[in-house]
Parts: sequence; C-alpha cells; structure tokens
Amino acid sequence: MLPENILTADELAARLKVTRGFITEKLRTSCANPIPVLKIGRYCRFHWPDVCVWLESASTAAKRRK
Repeated sequence: MLPENILTADELAARLKVTRGFITEKLRTSCANPIPVLKIGRYCRFHWPDVCVWLESASTAAKRRK
C-alpha cells in the first residue's frame, strides 16, 4: 500500500468529483454498496485502488440492472 494511494474523504470526493456528503452517505451501514474504507482509530481513509474496484463493480451492477 503506497502512501500516495491513501486518501481522506475530502481528497476522495475531489477525485470522484462528488460532494463530501456523497462519500459520507456511502459509508453508512444501511448503504446497499458501501465504499471500501480503512478505519484508523477514529479516522476514515480510502485506498484508491480499492475504490477503483468498487467503482467498477458498481458500474457492472448498474449495467446488469438495465
């Protein structure tokens, strides 16, 4: 795991071009497809390669529903 691939919620939101609220919503346990998160104490961090896999799986699932 490279340090440059570890992102904060704000950094992840900027990369995905979404709001921080979207990231927070995708962290909820009630979310059907929660975003992968690394919990470091009280901090949430995101591993960019894992998020890319999550995005791909969400895209594939959306295509199957059509």
